[in-house]
Amino acid sequence: MRNLTSVSVVVSIALLAGVAASAPASAAGYRCSSSTRELDTPQYNGPWADNWTVTTKLCAKRSNGRVYAYASVSWDGPNAGLGGGFTNDAYFLVQIRSGGKVKASQRFYGIESRWDSSDGNGNYNGSYKTGTVSWKGKAKAVAAGSLNLEWKDDGKGFQSTSFASSPRV
Repeated sequence: MRNLTSVSVVVSIALLAGVAASAPASAAGYRCSSSTRELDTPQYNGPWADNWTVTTKLCAKRSNGRVYAYASVSWDGPNAGLGGGFTNDAYFLVQIRSGGKVKASQRFYGIESRWDSSDGNGNYNGSYKTGTVSWKGKAKAVAAGSLNLEWKDDGKGFQSTSFASSPRV
């Protein structure tokens, strides 16, 4: 029984090593760029701080002939003194671009409920990670993205803020 167990362990390790060795080098990980933008709450002009500091990390990787992209977004917003309910709608747009053209694109609306929610101390700070967008293509590509907010009571529709694209993959 002991010899059979030892053989099983050795075979399992050999199989795992073979699987790891056969994984393509391009599947090793994402290449990312981060950037930060300051946004003003348009419906408030009072004495309290009302700016939002938004940091986005856009990431892309190439694996098996496909490009994959996603975004991680975090923000430090105003405090509870402004009352909340800042937007009517919001989404984060993730795109894969190649040669200046959009090859794949998806809107992620899950950010809206988090954007308008404060923490237990009344601070509007949060984060959101989008799903993954993919595109099958051989050309070099980047992940691009923008935060699109329809601010409450400003009458201007969606306002778009773009962030730095990922490195080319």
